[in-house]
Amino acid sequence: MRGNRMRRLWLLAVLGTIVAMVVAACGGGDATATPVPTVAPTATQAIAPTATTAPTPTSAPTATPAPPEPKYGGIIQARFFPFPSWDTYNVRGGYSFTFTNNLLNNLFHLSLEDASVIVPDLATSWDVSDDGTVVTIRLVQGVQWQDGMPFTSADALYNLDAAWKPSSPLRSWNRQFMKRVIDLQAPDDSTVQITLDRPSASFLPGLATPHVLMYPAHMTDMEAWQKAPIGTGPFKFDSFSADKSLEYVRNDNYFKKDEAGRQLPFLDGVVYHVITDAAAAYAAFRTGRTDCGCTFDTDFMTPNREALKRQFPDMVAFEFWSPGYLYFNSRPPFDQQKLRQAISIGIDRRLFAEALQDGFTWFPGSFFYPPEVGGQFGLTTEEMLQIPGWREDRAADLALARQLLAEINIDPADISLELLAATHFETDALLIDAGLRELGITPKLKLLPRGADRVDRIQGLFDVSYETPGPAFDDPANLGADWVLEGRSSNYGKWSDPVVTQLFADVDLELDTVKRVVIAKELQRALLDWAVMVPMPYTGRFHGVRGYVKNWKHITPLSIDVSGRLEAVWLDR
Repeated sequence: MRGNRMRRLWLLAVLGTIVAMVVAACGGGDATATPVPTVAPTATQAIAPTATTAPTPTSAPTATPAPPEPKYGGIIQARFFPFPSWDTYNVRGGYSFTFTNNLLNNLFHLSLEDASVIVPDLATSWDVSDDGTVVTIRLVQGVQWQDGMPFTSADALYNLDAAWKPSSPLRSWNRQFMKRVIDLQAPDDSTVQITLDRPSASFLPGLATPHVLMYPAHMTDMEAWQKAPIGTGPFKFDSFSADKSLEYVRNDNYFKKDEAGRQLPFLDGVVYHVITDAAAAYAAFRTGRTDCGCTFDTDFMTPNREALKRQFPDMVAFEFWSPGYLYFNSRPPFDQQKLRQAISIGIDRRLFAEALQDGFTWFPGSFFYPPEVGGQFGLTTEEMLQIPGWREDRAADLALARQLLAEINIDPADISLELLAATHFETDALLIDAGLRELGITPKLKLLPRGADRVDRIQGLFDVSYETPGPAFDDPANLGADWVLEGRSSNYGKWSDPVVTQLFADVDLELDTVKRVVIAKELQRALLDWAVMVPMPYTGRFHGVRGYVKNWKHITPLSIDVSGRLEAVWLDR
């Protein structure tokens, strides 16, 4: 036992040295993770809160000061990642919503105040028929595109149809949310009806993801639209330079007001600076060139979180957990289940959790968020810690992994394995590399920049890849389904299993949350046994804004939300 402990300490020290060299370039730091997760909705407009008994006050309550009055004016400076496409229905532009959602709107989206609630955007209301198969959406009337054309149900139908029946494989990014649709209709200019083949608990939350933006139906040429984009959103396009900046100005005719009746937006504009390097983005935030990490800025904020807290004690910041997986291709020898199981059981997740980001991780991690971090559907920590690969007995896990390899007559030294990962997850990949070597496998690590990694996966040019898909709502349909179900856009490994397929269908068809949890746990155990997508510990993510940026909010455990829409944000300086 003592020898095993010494080996672990030695390996941890070696990995710590590797990680320190990688992280040093970005600043390093320590943190204790304190996420405040929430729960995403099922297919209802809102989930009522559980009633609680109010405490009896022992003294007169202190008056709560009125919040400061928002100020109009000012231009917020943010960071911008160039995307080849600004079309969020396109696989090359799915994440461009981080800046296009200031030009465009959704029909509805999850509330930034409470992720258990879906709130209106271009829709005013919606309802579902008694049998759960007809969704009727009523639209805001009087909204205009920024060229003066009216927004109508024809625009909503155009976008929903684009998601339902993509014109090409490239435009399949939102198809997963429309898999149950069998008909779309627009009875009048302000109403859309969607017919499903059966009830779906995940359908409305899926449509509420920020990817499902409404583009103008009278501008179907997306390349032309991207050169001079128009929308219904709080800001209008002003200029774009691919190597410099993207600039927006206030839309004076925006259709929204805040709860107090004040016209939105408050800002005069937004300037997105093109900064692709994490170190440069960190310097820009520290020196005031940028005001917020309000898009995908966890790459520089996470490793520097303690330094940022010290330098900007008034900064508004959020911490949340991001899932990560080892994802196998179905080509030989990884089509052998026992080989995949051996790697899943044999890799040292505890060491990964201890060494990555100075322990700013959540162990054990699973397919679905566990109740300990606010999820509805995940296996509990206690349940996970009984499963080989997650249990404390590391020696037993290694022995079982080697036994599985022996049963299929595979010597770990003979396994040719290329590990694919994005460059911004190099530290994660190095730790996985070390874990595979302990099992006797010598991988070849291939790091690819943003964008290029997806091309390799689509073409099937990988053995095992490290995936960090960002969840947009807490539901099995959004936490793994797209990677393992046949025909889905992210199923690069070309996997199919009838048991897993049926369980995903069952959990989506069931609308009772208690019963859904039971099915979801059975589904997770089936996924763990199948081992085509192997959960690693969750990694902590940190981002935020300078203290003078007011009313910026983020849904805590989710990676993907509408926090990048700055319609109600204002500057106090």
